[in-house]
Amino acid sequence: MTPGNTARHVDKRRNLKIFITVAIAVGGLAFIAYSSLKDVSYYEHVDKIVQNPDQWIAHKNIKVHGYVVPASIKKGTVAVGNDMTSQTFGLETNGERIEVRHRGAVPDTFKDQAETVVSGHLVREGDQLVLLADDGENAIMAKCPSKYNGNESRRQ
Repeated sequence: MTPGNTARHVDKRRNLKIFITVAIAVGGLAFIAYSSLKDVSYYEHVDKIVQNPDQWIAHKNIKVHGYVVPASIKKGTVAVGNDMTSQTFGLETNGERIEVRHRGAVPDTFKDQAETVVSGHLVREGDQLVLLADDGENAIMAKCPSKYNGNESRRQ
């Protein structure tokens, strides 16, 4: 081999190593981006979902923010392995309402008129929108009522 051929051979090997490194890095980033798409969860208020429900039905997982409709909580028991509690209730914002169905425990702060965020997927049953909440205790988050009033000054 002549010195010129050796230099070209070294350049080809170096270029091949760079190409393989870049290809692995791009492939890894593409895999991470693709795998994170299935974990995406969208967040919206009840009234916005009711305005355009088809857009939200298409998403696999959404988080819906609203207030529990007074006297709408209905509890039951579902026979799945061990007995599991279930609830149906209305969730509303600005006069718009959807029904929610959930199996599993709920937080202690979950009650009538509680500000609540529910994770699940939206379906249409006839003319009614129903949010099928994820099973388990993490599907419903109810805001803790605050006793703080920002207008009052602290007295000692």
